[in-house]
Amino acid sequence: MKSINKAAVLIAITMLISGCHITSQQGSYILEIETTPYRESDSSWARATEIILRHHQLYYSQQDLLDYQYVYLDTESTPTIDDISWLLWDLGGLDSYVSGTLSLIEIRSQLRQGSPVMLQYGPYYSGHYLVIYGYDDHDRVYIHEPGYGTRVIHYTDLYYQRFHGKGHYWESSLLIEP
Repeated sequence: MKSINKAAVLIAITMLISGCHITSQQGSYILEIETTPYRESDSSWARATEIILRHHQLYYSQQDLLDYQYVYLDTESTPTIDDISWLLWDLGGLDSYVSGTLSLIEIRSQLRQGSPVMLQYGPYYSGHYLVIYGYDDHDRVYIHEPGYGTRVIHYTDLYYQRFHGKGHYWESSLLIEP
């Protein structure tokens, strides 16, 4: 045990004298996404969906998605996360599934597979959407929230967010199959 302590002290002294330093970094993982602002005041779902589609080289505008909503989803209210899953399949052939809240390990796994994660907040039929596109080694996640922009928050702060002056809980997640 004494020899290990002596070795650690010698390494520390050598580092101080030489001016070098050793860093240990697990690193961060950040997907490249397009983060242009959203164009419609109540269409966070369209912007979040556009981000997912563009990440998979499928180029539909927010207006294309709103038109799809009115024609094929036959609704003027915010589409549900299940509707968005169907839209991803119908327009882009992207296989996805809806889940509840996710652990940080599940989020990291999805991102490592190369796809951002869409989160839905608030009521099922009038929710608010954002996209997670990265994480770091301090349990923070990189999110893009239409209307509020890109920011980095701690994973535990995902469970409750405020949008447009109202508080909402994270209700569900949309995961894209690799």
